[in-house]
Amino acid sequence: MYGKDMLDKEVVALDGWKIGKSKEIIFDNSSWQITSLDVELKGNIENELGWDNIPLSHNRLPIAVSQIQGIGDMITLKGTKQELVSILTSYLKSQTPSVQVAPPTPQPGVTVPI
Repeated sequence: MYGKDMLDKEVVALDGWKIGKSKEIIFDNSSWQITSLDVELKGNIENELGWDNIPLSHNRLPIAVSQIQGIGDMITLKGTKQELVSILTSYLKSQTPSVQVAPPTPQPGVTVPI
């Protein structure tokens, strides 16, 4: 597989939740190993998470290669939606320390672990 074969693929969580598309490959300059994929978040992701006040669409989130389960027609991650929400929350806090990110608002029929 070539690096270009990993670009512009749909990125989905283990439970089928689509988060966006792979846009860039990030590698370590000293070891020449791929460390992560830059994933462009899909257009309505903040609405799905209940974070209407934080614009996320078309922002990019680096996903470590250790979080990737497989690559085929799409890139499947090892984590579920809830696990990825935790990663996304941590990433947002590290990028913008002044922004308070609230946990997602529970939606009818969806169980959110506390």
